[in-house]
Amino acid sequence: SVAAGGAEEKQAPPFRLGTFELQGRTFVGQVREDQAVIDIAAANAALEKSHPAWPKVNLPADMKDLIARYEAGGIKVRLHAISRELAAARGPYVHEMKALKIRPPIVYPETMLNAAVNYTEHDAEMAGRAAAPVPLPANISRSAPGLWERRPDDPRWNPYLFFKPRTAVIAEGEAIRVPPGRDQIDWECELLLVIGRRASHVPLEQAADYV
Repeated sequence: SVAAGGAEEKQAPPFRLGTFELQGRTFVGQVREDQAVIDIAAANAALEKSHPAWPKVNLPADMKDLIARYEAGGIKVRLHAISRELAAARGPYVHEMKALKIRPPIVYPETMLNAAVNYTEHDAEMAGRAAAPVPLPANISRSAPGLWERRPDDPRWNPYLFFKPRTAVIAEGEAIRVPPGRDQIDWECELLLVIGRRASHVPLEQAADYV
């Protein structure tokens, strides 16, 4: 049963999660082999109906809530159960990927605070010069309460932060709008992972356990 968790949970086929739209309705889906998407809310309702002994689990309706509550309320175990029980299922809660619109995974909060220039090579590339060692700041700036706290022996520059509105994130296939007065736009690759468990000083060999 789902309540057992543990060993059964580990037997679930690997899956990915995303935000999708079908006929104007947005939902969180479990991606199966890049071909099909399982509506987790509809699939959960069907499984609870066919397994009356299973505990009731309230699955989040959006990705932000799912990330926040992934380890709580049996959500993680239930998602693994959906992947395991419905690995080859065909039902009203299973949709072909090509029939769906792939939405941005998280469409809010309204504004996100981002850290830029994480790599000196990219900074040099954007400035049109060769990469060089980053000099230490002449005057170390103060801490910014609520954002970062500087230790007395920390000589690094303060982080360069910028705001990104949610309107800067678009769905797959949507047009990229070029601002007036521009004839081209820049692009870059992003490396993204979700830290799934609270952690500190995690050894390299255990890093994957927290993602």
